Order: sequence, then C-alpha cells, then structure tokens
Amino acid sequence: MAEYHHTSEFCLAKVKYPIYRQLTVLETVCETAVKVRGIGINYQPVNLEPCLVLRGKWLRVAGFQVGQKVQLVVNPGEVFITPKHITSEQVIAKQTDLTPSGERDEAGQAKG
Repeated sequence: MAEYHHTSEFCLAKVKYPIYRQLTVLETVCETAVKVRGIGINYQPVNLEPCLVLRGKWLRVAGFQVGQKVQLVVNPGEVFITPKHITSEQVIAKQTDLTPSGERDEAGQAKG
C-alpha cells in the first residue's frame, strides 16, 4: 500500500512530446548604482526588465538537472534552451588542466 502523501514516479513512457507550457513574462528591477544629486537626496531610477521563471518537475523530465549548464539560442520572437552536455574530450581537458605540475609533453598531454 502506498504511503500517505505518496506520488508515484513519473513514467517517461507515457510522456508525449512536444509538451506545451504557457508562461507569463514578468518584470524585474535591474540593479543600478545610486546617483547622488545633492545633500540628503539620492535619486535612483527604476529600470524594469522582462523576466521568465522556469521551475518544476517537468524540467527534470525534459533532461535538465540542478546545477547543469544550459545553452540559449536567441532569435527574434523565440528562445531555445537546451541542456549543455559535457563531451568526453571536455572531461579529459578538465582532468589534464588539474594536474599538479601543469607540465605538458609535445602532444599537449599532461605529464605525470
């Protein structure tokens, strides 16, 4: 029997793509430096910028993990967000950059 407040795992086999989600563009205040205009009065203009907040279990189902880097492709009227996958060559490059001596041979490989 299922525990109280138990939700079953999301079944990927039942997911039909594409999934359409509707969001609302919000506004956020851009931080600006305080401009001093005179004694005792500080003037700070308010700059509002558009903002989208993406959160939910659906992001994990779509292949996004917490802390993962993403890639944005921006075109007029559309934004594509894709998870940035690390290739095996990038993993090797990171490992070689972390060698204690930092020495390299003729092929560019880390010594040691």
